[in-house]
Amino acid sequence: MNTILYIITGIIVFNYLLERILDYLNDKNQSDTLPAELAGIYDEEKYKRSRQYHKEKNRLSFITETLSFVIILVFIFIKGFGLLSNYMEGYIHNPIWLALAYFGALMFAGYITSLPFTLYDTFVLEQKYGFNKTTPKTFIFDTLKSFLLAVVLGCTLGYFLLWLIMDLKENFWIYAWVIASVFSLLLNMFYSSLIIPIFQ
Repeated sequence: MNTILYIITGIIVFNYLLERILDYLNDKNQSDTLPAELAGIYDEEKYKRSRQYHKEKNRLSFITETLSFVIILVFIFIKGFGLLSNYMEGYIHNPIWLALAYFGALMFAGYITSLPFTLYDTFVLEQKYGFNKTTPKTFIFDTLKSFLLAVVLGCTLGYFLLWLIMDLKENFWIYAWVIASVFSLLLNMFYSSLIIPIFQ
């Protein structure tokens, strides 16, 4: 178990560091002055404002990603995932619903953690640069719609996949792959006609 723990931790750390390095390289290779090739084509003040906007977005992203990274590591080393599972097992005895509730609780906790940064991004940063068209009322209703949609779609797909794992054992992955592929295909086909109108 310790070996698995170290492997998972190593993957998380590696992924975090790789993303930060890539972000740094991307930002380093972008000029703060308008490239000569765009002179006379793109407004220099708009370019500077765009660069400033992206810098602030990147700083916010760095803070949120780092906080998330630290929380996950702390949760791993205090055995928080196991403690949560043991706690929920005392109330939910069906293994499928237990798994759905477990992952749902983790997703909800992640959302609550990121909520202050989402609010800052929407109502401060985006507002500062004139991109925000969202009102507090719209934000609340869109959030509720997103939760409801995630519960309906996530629980539906998750229930069938977990049922396949428990019922078919070794060969579950074949049917799970087919169901996940069909689900993804249908979601992409009807996203613009069924999902987007919900948020308009």
